[in-house]
Amino acid sequence: MTIEIFTGGRRSFRGEGAVLTVIEGILRAQGEDAVILRNVRVVVPHAETKRTAEVDLFVATTRVTLAIQVKNYRLRVLGGVTGDWTSPDAKSDSNRANAWEDALEGAYALQNVVAGIAGMTLARPLPVVLFARGIPDGSQLPHGVNGVVICGPDGLSELLAGTHSRAQAWSLDLVRDFATKNRLGSKVASEPNRAWRQPLQSPRAVVHTPVVVQPPRPVALVENAGVSRPTSMPTYSRS
Repeated sequence: MTIEIFTGGRRSFRGEGAVLTVIEGILRAQGEDAVILRNVRVVVPHAETKRTAEVDLFVATTRVTLAIQVKNYRLRVLGGVTGDWTSPDAKSDSNRANAWEDALEGAYALQNVVAGIAGMTLARPLPVVLFARGIPDGSQLPHGVNGVVICGPDGLSELLAGTHSRAQAWSLDLVRDFATKNRLGSKVASEPNRAWRQPLQSPRAVVHTPVVVQPPRPVALVENAGVSRPTSMPTYSRS
């Protein structure tokens, strides 16, 4: 089995690394091949509102394709499908980005650009908002709206098993081709703390396949605004 991890240039926080390591452990226990993209930024140059969409972790296996937004919040979060979210118990700035919206836009944006490269129709990746510490008690969030899954790390096993998605998984070669064409570099996630370690029933070695690339330049351009498949091939910036 092989788990390949490609990373963009944005700095990550500990929660992302911990979530990634848990994902690796689950895939290792299942003996599953995967291609994972970390910190992918898709630029939408002609969009009327947001001009970029970001995905913290994009996980492609033979069973499922996930576009995950990772949040490391400790305090309860309130929010819906529009407008900012808020943490009313925060001592200073209580405003939070709308992670539901970010997850959905990221999934559509990647669907658009990769479908344009491949010249074929692709299913939308499953959008996921994953709270790295678990969903804070007292949170009020839009669960299950438009197929967006909101969960903690305890939901990763079901997500990776394809329980929440009936869509056709993307080809691993397709995702790997997208990563190499956009010069995403290979990188292994950091070790989690003890709280993140999960017992594995059948531990198997993970082979991280190195990818020889130029320094990371994680920019992909898509011509449309991130909610429908593009009608023409996207162009890529090399500046």
